[in-house]
Amino acid sequence: AEGCPHLKTLYYTRRKKDGPGLLLSIMQPLLLKAGELLKQGYTGPAPINHNLSPVGQVWKAYTWLVNREDRKEELEEGLAPIRCLDPKGEMWMGNRFPEEFVYVGLPGFGPTANPDYCVLGVLQASFDTAHPESGYLAQKGWFGTAGALPWTLPYYKRKFD
Repeated sequence: AEGCPHLKTLYYTRRKKDGPGLLLSIMQPLLLKAGELLKQGYTGPAPINHNLSPVGQVWKAYTWLVNREDRKEELEEGLAPIRCLDPKGEMWMGNRFPEEFVYVGLPGFGPTANPDYCVLGVLQASFDTAHPESGYLAQKGWFGTAGALPWTLPYYKRKFD
């Protein structure tokens, strides 16, 4: 939805990995919110980052943070997606999804990528601090960190371990 500024997106609360599908208690407020948005009518293009999912927000922030020094000149030339600058690099998704990258290091998710755990963990904790209601664990946020920094969480490893 990031590339479609004329759409407004709503996101279902993150569920447990093997948890139940759609729950009425979560869907009902989303449907009511969607109805409110429809009644308001078109209010202009959505701001940048407004339509990204929590995973998309963290992935985009990580991408820019870890590449800004090495790719500074290319990034200053225009808004080329970083994933296109290095088609075999860390940010290349290929046939994968950003979730496989962003969830690495969290309990229950295997090593599908080798990110900088410090940067990724701080971004996850930052998102959870700003949006504690977004996950399935009470007030712990989408990524379940409750805003705890990665070095305080037992499941993080240093990069390249």
